[in-house]
Amino acid sequence: MSSMKWKLLFAVLLGLLMVGMTAESASAGDVFSVNFSHKRGKVVYGGLEDYFYCSWKFLSGQPYDAWGIRMYYVPGKYLTILDHWGRGGVSYPQTYKWFVKESIRAGDSSPYDHYFNLPAPWLKVRYNYIEGTNRVTYRCALDLFIKAIPIFDIPIYIKRKTVIDSFEVFIVGPPRSSPNTFRSEPSFDHKVDHIVFPLPDMRQVKKSLMEILIRGGSRPDFVVVEVRKIGNTEVLTITGYKEEEDHGEARVIFEYSKNIVPAKEMGWS
Repeated sequence: MSSMKWKLLFAVLLGLLMVGMTAESASAGDVFSVNFSHKRGKVVYGGLEDYFYCSWKFLSGQPYDAWGIRMYYVPGKYLTILDHWGRGGVSYPQTYKWFVKESIRAGDSSPYDHYFNLPAPWLKVRYNYIEGTNRVTYRCALDLFIKAIPIFDIPIYIKRKTVIDSFEVFIVGPPRSSPNTFRSEPSFDHKVDHIVFPLPDMRQVKKSLMEILIRGGSRPDFVVVEVRKIGNTEVLTITGYKEEEDHGEARVIFEYSKNIVPAKEMGWS
């Protein structure tokens, strides 16, 4: 085998060792049950309040080193967040999320207790009625991470998979308002999507993180690395977090993105 081939093989092996796990950690064999629901029906009146909650169960597959939850809705003008688990009222951002540095294995489920008979995490919202029938899409995303070898003594977590459960709610006028155009309850089932993220080149991660730290600013408590495919381009994103005290919430202190050349284009595949 030529010297160049040995170098390429060594680079691939080094990358896998730094990550600590192979791509099988986000295999198609992973089976998640994500329960995202609320107290009211698919059709609600403006001015009413509602609770949304998201919980999960990991049925099978390879273990992960960390996980996180994101709850959000699209678009953002048809309701107001009155309260949410762990923080209280918030107007922006309209997304509730947190990061938990605990491993999960087959059979595990969301470890949090119930609140007012609703599984945490939850959002308390008030529906805002704006002329006619408004359709809101809610999403609950479970993010799964594997842990890499620390860089500059900073813990590194790599996003490997996201499981998204979504459903729709239709907001109509108050009960005493004039009749609106909405006549029947729509047929809309929960939709669950699975997204697998490629493993990053850890040499690029180390180089980029060094550039970020040299430029100054606060040192993060941990870093999340994500590689997203956009068409034929891969985008490496490095996000630094400062930990908060409650419920694993963390504050973003920097986010760095860079277009990268996929390994297959470098002859590594």
